[in-house]
Amino acid sequence: MTRAIIAAAGAPLYLPSANPAGREPAREARQVLADFSGRIEAVVDGGRTPLGRASTVARFGRQGLEVLRAGILSEAEIRNAAAVRVLFVCTGNTCRSPMAAALTKAALARRLALPAERLEHAGFHVESAGLRAEEGEPASAAALRALAARSIVLAGHRARAASAALLDAQDRVFVMTPAMLEEVRALARRPERVQLMDPAGAAVQDPFGGSDQVYEECARQLERLAAALAEEL
Repeated sequence: MTRAIIAAAGAPLYLPSANPAGREPAREARQVLADFSGRIEAVVDGGRTPLGRASTVARFGRQGLEVLRAGILSEAEIRNAAAVRVLFVCTGNTCRSPMAAALTKAALARRLALPAERLEHAGFHVESAGLRAEEGEPASAAALRALAARSIVLAGHRARAASAALLDAQDRVFVMTPAMLEEVRALARRPERVQLMDPAGAAVQDPFGGSDQVYEECARQLERLAAALAEEL
């Protein structure tokens, strides 16, 4: 019935709550008619509503989410549904992808003029994973040093595998090499959301086992790409 009415209207619909400001939401058609006497052309009576709670009214801005009226959806539920989820994937989740995630968080924080720890409040979830990660492995010491040189502390990172379920929960997935792009797209249920970290098609080579200079060069490349991605996001 609801879909048929929307289709028949043939235009966007403005749908406020069925209650005057400051009043509890109506749970029956007769209450709607009493509250809006003479101001409603018709009421479709589907019986007593099982919910009977007001909608949640929220406003989004540069500083994040502000709940203007508490209702049936919690702030956490709205924040979770509205968040932009970004995942970086490399091989072992100890070098490139954790560095990419940390550098992107830093770039987003600068772009929004927020502390990095406030990014989730502003609607950004940035994470990393590895195609062949050994669960629980820490980030490599050289990766930590490359980030520390940029005043970024990657404390407590633990590697995890890039499962199909994890990929499916993301809005954007970025991988490091063209070969990895094919592999991750084959694993993902929504392959169109998977793309190369470098939109120009260049690979971000694995620095694992290399010198601090090799890690520094990788961090410079990722830093440049992260800055461009933060602008896009």
